[in-house]
Amino acid sequence: MKTALMACFVAAAGAWGQVQLREQDASVKLTEGLTISGVGSWGRRTINTDALVAAMIDEDARAAFAPSSAKFDPPEAGDVLAGTDKAWSEVKANAEGAFSDLPRGSYVLVRVQSESDRAMLLHATGNSVVYVNGEPRTGDAYGHGFVKLPVAIRRGENVLVFGHAGRGGMRAELEAAGSTMGVNTGDITKADDVVGELVRMTTHHPRHVGVPVWNASDEPLRTKLGSTTAAVQPWFVAKVPMEVSFDGSDQSAPLSGDALSLEVSATPIGAQRDQTALTSAIQFTRRALRESHSRTFVSEIDGSVQYVSLVPSSADPQESRDRPALVLSLHGASVEATSQAASYAAKPDMLIACPTNRRPFGFDWEDWGRLDALEALAFVQREYSTDPDRVYLTGHSMGGHGTWQLGVLYPEKFAAIAPSAGWLSFDSYAGARGQQAGEAEGDANARAMRGARDSSDTLNFFDNLRGRGIYILHGDADDNVPVSEARAAREKLLAMGLKESEDFGYHEQPGAGHWWDAPVNGEDLPGAACLDWPAIFETFRKHTLSAQREARAKENRELVVPPLDARGFPKGSFKRAFDRRFVMIYGSAGTPEENAWALAKARFDADQWWYRANGYAYVLRDDDAEVESLAKNMAHNVILYGNADTNRAWRLLMPDTIRVSRSEVRIVNEEGEQTWTGDDLGVLLAHSDGDRTIGVIAGTGLSGSRALDRMPYFLSGTGFPSQLVMRSAVWRDGMRGVLHAR
Repeated sequence: MKTALMACFVAAAGAWGQVQLREQDASVKLTEGLTISGVGSWGRRTINTDALVAAMIDEDARAAFAPSSAKFDPPEAGDVLAGTDKAWSEVKANAEGAFSDLPRGSYVLVRVQSESDRAMLLHATGNSVVYVNGEPRTGDAYGHGFVKLPVAIRRGENVLVFGHAGRGGMRAELEAAGSTMGVNTGDITKADDVVGELVRMTTHHPRHVGVPVWNASDEPLRTKLGSTTAAVQPWFVAKVPMEVSFDGSDQSAPLSGDALSLEVSATPIGAQRDQTALTSAIQFTRRALRESHSRTFVSEIDGSVQYVSLVPSSADPQESRDRPALVLSLHGASVEATSQAASYAAKPDMLIACPTNRRPFGFDWEDWGRLDALEALAFVQREYSTDPDRVYLTGHSMGGHGTWQLGVLYPEKFAAIAPSAGWLSFDSYAGARGQQAGEAEGDANARAMRGARDSSDTLNFFDNLRGRGIYILHGDADDNVPVSEARAAREKLLAMGLKESEDFGYHEQPGAGHWWDAPVNGEDLPGAACLDWPAIFETFRKHTLSAQREARAKENRELVVPPLDARGFPKGSFKRAFDRRFVMIYGSAGTPEENAWALAKARFDADQWWYRANGYAYVLRDDDAEVESLAKNMAHNVILYGNADTNRAWRLLMPDTIRVSRSEVRIVNEEGEQTWTGDDLGVLLAHSDGDRTIGVIAGTGLSGSRALDRMPYFLSGTGFPSQLVMRSAVWRDGMRGVLHAR
């Protein structure tokens, strides 16, 4: 084995696109390689096609990207990718170190030749995904810059394949990890330390902090942050929630000036040796009680720490006995909630709360983003004495879409809504851009997928807006969200018999683009005009929830019931499994290859959940001592990675009516029994167990399992029904590879 590795090292030296990583190198930039484009067709839909993904599934084709394979033979310039007529070509980064001018959806392959086994941190931006020696890891598609992934670079040849996100240049660098575990201080979720007796950081008003911890080793680690203990699996990042207070008690984190010092320790699970202690400081920003500031709360979705930015009422609470109204304001794509709050001037009679959608891009205020808005709303109502009769909703751009979304799906929560530059649905917005959202009309499988995203189509639920306050604001020269979206909403309201200026307000700002500011009556506004528009707040002040309830009762008018379950997910959606403080359990009872897949897939999903959802994925191996007790805990959803033969937790959680094994898939329901056989089946299932949901991500064989790797169930606007069975050829055949969707 040693001789073979050395031979590989010598023979590959000097090959194009190969980076040399020496033992003494603290870092190395990845600046040349091979590229290929035009091999996939992606959209905001459940089923996509991609020849590179298909190659990663096929055992023989996969060998070109997996140095551990006995058939390893990496591609060279001019080689054609299997199943296509596209060839790899040489590519080099520009003077700034970025791969630029590449088509969206391109792939860049870089070979890294290492003198020894190295624990490295991969820091890449502008990529949607990266395969590290054949295993997928999350990318940084939006260029946030905080993503540093612990990766195992093995002695000899390593292959990294980056998927280009199409948002500017793509760059990548490997940095030495330096230790077994560490803290990523570039992505801390924290509150402001508000100076004021009512909200001081004490045991009565604790602050919660989200701290990303990485494990750069082949063994699980048990980490401790303050009083919080968590497991971090091999080569994982876990954004661990911890509670802190500044009162000096034994359970609080120590405070020195404005800096909070976090003592972090890590111990290998099942052992007491090799303890590692790290210290990291987090800076808190001091704010006056009536300044804009942020508060954190713990999400019931996953136990993670999320924040909401607040613009307090300008009224002196000592002089005013009236409770302020609450305005929920939803930000646009790429905008932080703190920036959203900074766009408003304080109002004497209103508190403005800006939730996060989990990330600046997040979930388009659908799926988990929609739940984040509702959790932030409940948190602010609970923590602050706001008027429950005067609750309003507004937002800009993506947040305008969120305003339509929450406004029509939860009409009883908001007395008035005001979308600014908002788009109506993925179908209408994508259509305006010449794109397709969702599966095309087709067979029962396609209809099931579209049905799992019906809640995205806001126009279907516009009847719920009758009697509500509505104000629509848009620039007539908007080059991002076309003004046709606002005009379509206006036409729909008019077709419903509502009267403009009487039942709803509408304004197009002449010559204004997507984000704009403008004087009102010759006077500059203290906030940004496209958000802090006076007519919006005038509309809000005219409406109350109690008056609307009385009017609806008098008219004997029923609300349109949206197709959502009690937790806000489309009924029957597979996505609902990632809710209710879910626990991921990966199988270790299979072959080494099956176990490696289960761990890698759980890692990739945890990566994506951290990146897209600012989330905390609690992950365990199936033989962990906690698994049996968690199986009985109905407060947690569970996600199983692996089938009944490879994941020990299956017998604890799944009924006899559902079984995925190495040879077949069997589902028994009220319609009878359905069975599919073969070793190339991939399965996504969401099984209801009382209030709890058990998610299954499993294949009958390795090819079926790997077909699930890139399924985009964390992408908003995609429809994943509760049962999805497919052949591994789905990445070449598209919908023809889907056997069952219900």
